[in-house]
Amino acid sequence: MSKTIVVADDQPGIISGVQFALEDEDVVIIKASDGREAWSKVSSIKPDLVILDSMMPPSGKYEGIEICKRIKNDPDTKSIPVIMLTALGSKRDQEMAIEAGALDCVEKPFNSDALARKVKDIIG
Repeated sequence: MSKTIVVADDQPGIISGVQFALEDEDVVIIKASDGREAWSKVSSIKPDLVILDSMMPPSGKYEGIEICKRIKNDPDTKSIPVIMLTALGSKRDQEMAIEAGALDCVEKPFNSDALARKVKDIIG
């Protein structure tokens, strides 16, 4: 049975990279290009996993972190695991993602095999 993953990133190439990394897995990828769209899809679909870019428009700041917090603070979505993608490799950025409720943090550019293993570990 297919698992559903919402992937939110303002860079279409990153979403394509995630799709490529997971092409051998039994998953359905739902795309979102910003935090508002990500939240709309997560709250309506209730996916098995969310992969969020930490920095997305409109602010260009930590909108992904804010969406992660929103997911984790909503009773209907708090059990959905979140992986945060970040181009910022600092320890503090990773700590912010974990503090927001992300299960894991993956640096961009990411290794496709490593991401696929991580996703498989989380959603089976």
